[in-house]
Amino acid sequence: MNLFLQRLAKYYLAMMLISASGNAEELCAYVSRSHYVDGWEEVSSKEAVTSRIALGSAVSCSFFPDQGKKLNVLVRQERGEYHGVGYRIFYTDGSGVIQGEAEKPLYGEGDQNNWKLRCRTNPADQLQRCVLQKGELSIHRYQDGSFMVDVGSSKKPGSDMLVRIDSNEAIAANAQHGFTDQQTHLILAQMKTGKKMVVGYENVSNQRETDQTIDLFAYPQAADIVEIVASNIFTTAKITADHVRQVIAATDLASENHDADEIGRYLGKGFFKYIDVPGNDLPVTARIDKGQYLEMIRQGWNTLDLEGYSYQRTDIVINVALDGASAESNSTIRETISTNGQDMVSKVREYARYKMEDGRPVIVRIETQTLVGDTTPE
Repeated sequence: MNLFLQRLAKYYLAMMLISASGNAEELCAYVSRSHYVDGWEEVSSKEAVTSRIALGSAVSCSFFPDQGKKLNVLVRQERGEYHGVGYRIFYTDGSGVIQGEAEKPLYGEGDQNNWKLRCRTNPADQLQRCVLQKGELSIHRYQDGSFMVDVGSSKKPGSDMLVRIDSNEAIAANAQHGFTDQQTHLILAQMKTGKKMVVGYENVSNQRETDQTIDLFAYPQAADIVEIVASNIFTTAKITADHVRQVIAATDLASENHDADEIGRYLGKGFFKYIDVPGNDLPVTARIDKGQYLEMIRQGWNTLDLEGYSYQRTDIVINVALDGASAESNSTIRETISTNGQDMVSKVREYARYKMEDGRPVIVRIETQTLVGDTTPE
């Protein structure tokens, strides 16, 4: 299929550039090279978030240097509005910022009144979680779907902490033991409809009670974004090497049968593929989504005057993450198209990433590297 992509790439690049303003995920709307190191190889970062937060969002990219490996690492972030609320989320780990005040659109980086999201996803962490924070309030969403509400970053041991939402009764707990599950559910439910929240605790540094009023603007939207990110990052179903082998076998068979719909069954909702588009000087790398990828395959099978088509996959290497949340494969693909009495051969190294989605293993990302020229006549 890589040969099809080469034959059709120029046409589809024009399509993507025309539609970029309406569906900006395919291409980076902006690429920053302010930290770029000349002479270092470019690589894409691993991404924990593989599906878009909201339609109509824009994806911008920045290069950051990996000093140890001497690589320019491309990092993507999504920026848009979720039900009228601005947000910015990094695909690497799901961290980001969500608008926290009605009259202050999300622009700068340092506004303390925004909701801030960070996720701890390292398998070495005993408790993997995402934390939504605003002022002295922190809401922990754990991998198993449970929550913890905490206030104050430096509480006096043994002291009390409390929260009050609007005119509701204050909810108090001992700082050492925290809020009970029942209290936590009540707090989160009241926050969904509340306007203001007062948090109080005794600060260990000055031994004085500290109160803070927190604007609950956009908390429902922020909570939804946390769930979208968490559903990407924390998967309860674990992928195995056998899952990857099954996907490879199924998609290879579908390719031989020219069945794009069957291939689509094994592509994730947020699937994307990078392709090199021939240019006058240097090739341009473009990012296409699931729909565009499948359409390109259909166009290739329908428009090319094929007398024969085959490919062989060899040298398959599969690596599974320690926590079973994702897996990667790399393999060599030799593809042959026979047309007009001539065989055209392409040989590439394919890198693919997999995860479990709705209980099934799917491909979420593909990249390829040409090993022998471009298209070699035989």
